[in-house]
Amino acid sequence: MSDTITVTDNHAQLDWTFKRGDTFLEEFAIEEENVDTGELEPVDLTGSTFSAPIVDNRGTVLATLTLGSGITVFGDNNNKLRLHVVAVTTAGWTASCPVTLTLVWTRPTTPVIVKTIIVAKL
Repeated sequence: MSDTITVTDNHAQLDWTFKRGDTFLEEFAIEEENVDTGELEPVDLTGSTFSAPIVDNRGTVLATLTLGSGITVFGDNNNKLRLHVVAVTTAGWTASCPVTLTLVWTRPTTPVIVKTIIVAKL
């Protein structure tokens, strides 16, 4: 699936569904509003870092995705992200136990901006 996430002052709330033992794969573009034109524009993610801990409802960290390890930047404008957890990893998770993925984006700006862009219930 490929969606677009618009970066605002608030994070996006998403509901993604998959079953224990399934591969989880989501792709989406990141855009933000140009303050001069009001138009949505792709965000170049070059130099950014990402972290996405996946935590169950007991607070146990089941996995943490990072750039190059479950998170990939791609696309013509370097504005797309792919989140990927393989089936072998999800197979060990407790069935019917809700988990939350929180994607944290650190932008290479001055000053550095750290932003939670997604909180997803899986």
